Amino acid sequence: MKDLRFILYHKQSTSGRTRFFRFAHGGVCGFVGLPTLSQVVDVHQEKTLSSIITHPAALLSDIQQRLGLLATDLRIDGEYHEYVDAQNMMINIYLAHFTAIDPPFEMAEKQGGRFVELAQSRDLSRPELELLRRAYQLILG
Repeated sequence: MKDLRFILYHKQSTSGRTRFFRFAHGGVCGFVGLPTLSQVVDVHQEKTLSSIITHPAALLSDIQQRLGLLATDLRIDGEYHEYVDAQNMMINIYLAHFTAIDPPFEMAEKQGGRFVELAQSRDLSRPELELLRRAYQLILG
């Protein structure tokens, strides 16, 4: 998963309140943070992107196992796929959401992470803020 990262979030079904999971390393791209000097790639730029990628669903069970979740606790948002240029490699960023009515706060605590709203994420790196902005647009439609 060296070239893959996931942004995990929970959206309250009744209110639409959206919270993102901040991993123990402090960022929202997990399980390992983005390298220094990373930049979000605009897919409309003329960049050479690999046409062979790992489908995120193939890695879903690994994520669920690492977080101690059941198979039904997390779903991939297939419409979200971003790229980050980390100078020596292109990193694929995917989005997944927790399916429970409430965020799994106990899981977050066990992982050393926490759930935050977008406004509580101002201290993230520029690439992560841009990725969250794009995710938030997709989530809210």
